[in-house]
Order: sequence, then structure tokens, then C-alpha cells
Amino acid sequence: MMTFFRKKHHYAVLALAMLALSCVSTAPINEQISTAQWSADGRMALKYPFCREYQACEPRAVNAAFFWRHLDADESLTLFDPSGQAQLQLDYQGDQVRVREGQEEQWLSVDELTSRLGLPLPLADVATWLREEKTQTEWREAGWQVRVSDWRGSYYRRLDMTREDYRVRLLIDEMRSL
Repeated sequence: MMTFFRKKHHYAVLALAMLALSCVSTAPINEQISTAQWSADGRMALKYPFCREYQACEPRAVNAAFFWRHLDADESLTLFDPSGQAQLQLDYQGDQVRVREGQEEQWLSVDELTSRLGLPLPLADVATWLREEKTQTEWREAGWQVRVSDWRGSYYRRLDMTREDYRVRLLIDEMRSL
């Protein structure tokens, strides 16, 4: 099995990536972006509990840059480490996710991923949260406390999500139609 999947805490990183896959849709201020085909560059941060067997959990954090390409119903997300090296690629098609780390790859269903994580991912909701301008910028939905900010005409530049001990932040640097 892949190095990435050997420990449960690695699923937290995958959860962050999956959330990003489901949600980025941005443009420079007031530019309208195609809902069918676009790409985005941004940054993400995840804080999560790292739990070892028979020991107390301790907080951990992961930060990554990302490149995301959305082509109709297919998504591709690449996560980069601080030196700019690609570390993980996720391809999301329907309810299947292909995870590539180095030369290794694995296919998972969204349900299987959710089961392994022990955390339901609001994949369908996050895109709506980012794309639709709201009268309120903070609310609770699908078990997550959600906050959006910096409306750019067709998206929110920043999305913060909290659920139990998990915190996710997405920050969009640039988005363009393809």
C-alpha cells in the first residue's frame, strides 16, 4: 500500500486536498469565470488531530500550494511542498479518486475515503460555498462551521471551514478560464 496511506493522519492531508478539489472557482476581481473549464493556483492549510494508538492526540498542521484544473466534471489537483516539488496528485472523476504519490497510485471511492477518514467531506457543498455570493459570510452547514471572505465578483478568495478538531483554509491566488 502507498506510503501516503500507511497512517490514518495522512488521510487528513487527503481530506484537505479533496476539499480543495471540490471548491475552487476564482478570477481576478469582477472577471467572470467559466463554470465548465478553469484552472486555479492557491494555497491551503489544514490543522488536524494526530492520534497514535494508546496515546493522546496532538495537533498537527499541513500547508501546501496547489494547482487545480477543472474540465467539466473532471478535476485534477496537484499539491506542492514549500520547495515547489509536486508531492501528490489527485484526479477526481464522479465518485472515484485516483491518488498518485511518486510512482504509486490508488483508486478510492469518495465513500471509502470518507470511511477511512472518519470525517464526512462536503465535496458538493464547497463549490457552492465559494461561488455563490452570500448575505451572511459565516454559517453552519453539513456539520461544518463555514466562513468566506473577499468576494471577487464570481468567487470568495478565502474559505475557512471548521469541524471538531479539523480546520481547513483555502486561499485562491489566481483563477482563469481555460
